[in-house]
Amino acid sequence: MSASPGIDPLLVLADSVLTRWIETFHVPRSAVEKTFDALPFPPFAAIRRLIDAGVPGPVVAALHGAGLLKVARVNAAGRKWEPDGPDPRLLIAVRDDSGAMIDAVAIASHAPGEWSALTGAAAMLGGDAMERASEERFMRGGARLRLYDDPWAWLLAGCEGICVLDWNAAAPALRMLGESVAIVADSGAGRGVLARLTHGGLPRVVEVQVDDSSLSLAERIGRRAA
Repeated sequence: MSASPGIDPLLVLADSVLTRWIETFHVPRSAVEKTFDALPFPPFAAIRRLIDAGVPGPVVAALHGAGLLKVARVNAAGRKWEPDGPDPRLLIAVRDDSGAMIDAVAIASHAPGEWSALTGAAAMLGGDAMERASEERFMRGGARLRLYDDPWAWLLAGCEGICVLDWNAAAPALRMLGESVAIVADSGAGRGVLARLTHGGLPRVVEVQVDDSSLSLAERIGRRAA
């Protein structure tokens, strides 16, 4: 079968070889990976539609070749999706730093803001982009990290930035980037992003009056000298 335009046949072949290698050597797979692998790969017509919708061809080829794209009908009624439902969705798998598949996000072009996760374990899409921004701040003294509102926007942008899936989990890691990294959000979204970054992460600081009798001699001398 010949590949559709924009699809690198070598990536498709590499995915097939990797699948056979896993089956041959019985590499342990996570429950997420077993669920994901049981779903069908996107037909070339679906891949063509993705590219026609504006998703960069090389990005589609890379995701497909890595086995991170599926198309299936799922139950996407809530924040978590389940297999075997009425809703046609594009599924994007998420791996952690060790390479283990920990989650899969179900999205639809007709409702970009209505996405759902399989497990909810992934904090964001594009974690490697955050890591690159962290490295760049040390090497160049600063960096910019693009933040997208939803997974579909992130996919259309070529997966170049991040899309936060769980702000409670992602905020601490983003705060650690420091002020040398500028998080670039859509127009009008900056205030909300800042509120999410600071909510629940910064301790309150209060002052109390301390009686001199509870201080050590050195502390009392220092206070009186001041």
